[in-house]
Amino acid sequence: MIPVKLYIALFLAVGGMCFVLAVAAGQPGGMLLGLFFLGWGAVAWYLRYGRRGTPSLTSRAAIEDSGISHVELDRSDPSVLTIRGHKWAVNCVAFSPDGSILASGSNDTTIKLWDTAGGTPLRTLDGLTSVVNSVAFSPDGSTLAFGSSDQTIRFWKLPTGQLLGPLEGCRDWENSVTFSPDGRTLASGGWQYPGVRLWDVAGLKLLQTLPGQAARVCAVAYSPDGLTLASGGADGTIKLWDPAVGRLLRTLQGQGKFVLSVSFSPDGRRLASGSEDKTIKLWDVAEGRLLHTFGYPGWVSAVAFSPDSRTVAAGGQGGTIRLWDAAIGQMVGTLEGHADNVSSVCFNPDGRTLASASKDSTIRIWNISGLRR
Repeated sequence: MIPVKLYIALFLAVGGMCFVLAVAAGQPGGMLLGLFFLGWGAVAWYLRYGRRGTPSLTSRAAIEDSGISHVELDRSDPSVLTIRGHKWAVNCVAFSPDGSILASGSNDTTIKLWDTAGGTPLRTLDGLTSVVNSVAFSPDGSTLAFGSSDQTIRFWKLPTGQLLGPLEGCRDWENSVTFSPDGRTLASGGWQYPGVRLWDVAGLKLLQTLPGQAARVCAVAYSPDGLTLASGGADGTIKLWDPAVGRLLRTLQGQGKFVLSVSFSPDGRRLASGSEDKTIKLWDVAEGRLLHTFGYPGWVSAVAFSPDSRTVAAGGQGGTIRLWDAAIGQMVGTLEGHADNVSSVCFNPDGRTLASASKDSTIRIWNISGLRR
């Protein structure tokens, strides 16, 4: 596949050529076309390669002094906490294992940590080189892994603030990262190259690549017991793997387009998948059988199971979040308030709140106790 850097270089080259030729010929339309290509190429280059430097930490006090982060209660619904702190779209959110911290990654090339009790900012990791696409806490909560569009995966050691990586051999725009339940392995899926990659967390190196996905990998998730790894791809399939030996166990088919998100139920019995085909599907993991199909108003970019395995949440195009009873397939609630597409959803381990990230640059923490039986 053609590297993203080459695409950007082609945009810049075509733009420059169009502009020069149009100037020589006195064609205003051609000049505008050339400037269009040059502008998009420059923006893409900046987002991916332009913010070079050493990542740095910002303390809670410094964040508060800057005045860029604030939290507000929705006046029409006091059960909703809206967090504003990122300058651009928020791509991902994840709760720490104890539920006390929420991590977020954004197009503004920062990662922020928030106190989930009140939504106040704790720390910011800035100075990164590109968009942050995915974040994941280690099972013990001491490390945050994140994948970026600059073809890197790094580890942020939270107790010390130390930054480890990038991982040796990483060369893709990483869409999704997830730790194995024992914390020793990290799985990742990327935008440019097919295959799921498994990384040695301690050694910061590639262990193996699972090559069965026919196209780019959009999402990865470990089962709670660590014996199965799921991957969703641009080919519309979901692959179930034995990560210990790299063997393909089963292929789940039925999603018509890109599978953008996958999530195991905490009891390990079911898998939820969300797709560009505007559906959420629930699968029986042991049998590979389709259990339910839920409709959604647009493409689905995020799915998550509640800690008790009883509820499935999904968000995507349009900014609405819907919740279903996983056993009977009945919708039990709708959450509205985001002004743009929802990019990520996750349940707090206590099961009482749900966090969502949106392209509208906000994070919302919803109290869903009243929606769930």
